[in-house]
Amino acid sequence: MSGVLSWFGIGRSDYRPSNLDVSVEIFETVIARISHAVSVSNREEGGKFIGKISQNGNHIKIRVETYIDSGPRVNNSVGHLMPDGEYQEAMFRVLETFDQDINYLGSWHTHHCNGLAELSQGDIRGYTETVNSRQYDLDYFFALLITDLCGSELRKRYYLFVRSQGSAEIPDSAVHIIKGSSPLEQILKIAEEAAFAHRSRANASKL
Repeated sequence: MSGVLSWFGIGRSDYRPSNLDVSVEIFETVIARISHAVSVSNREEGGKFIGKISQNGNHIKIRVETYIDSGPRVNNSVGHLMPDGEYQEAMFRVLETFDQDINYLGSWHTHHCNGLAELSQGDIRGYTETVNSRQYDLDYFFALLITDLCGSELRKRYYLFVRSQGSAEIPDSAVHIIKGSSPLEQILKIAEEAAFAHRSRANASKL
């Protein structure tokens, strides 16, 4: 099942409302790695989604295959997250040598540590600027927000930002966790473990 979303203009006098039929697939290995990252941290965490997107008429299909973590020099706390952009860019360039068809699709981050059950105004502003940037290759930006971790279960909300049109929340029924793993997953899992280890050592040295 997919979800039909209605879009609204964001500061453009010439926009035309449109409906998009959106479906999202996320590899189960992605959710497993996100769950682990959230379970071992009391700060905001996140990453950049990597995968593929296709469009047929008004139907948009997004497949999230893996993600790049926030890096060893991330600046994060209970209330904010500033990823290590240089690290993420370098990692993406490495991944492109293995698969030239992959795209940077969006990102995930968590509010499990602060109780905010929706995207902040800063999140919305940042994602809107990204999808409307000339440097961003796609017309769509997929965002996953983790609002809480209850045992091993993640509570999640999904959003799509569209160039020149705005954003909308994607219903749970349009998102499917599927079996499978990207050939790039093991590389990124090891990189994330190394980044977390670096951060732990750096934090310990400040004590």
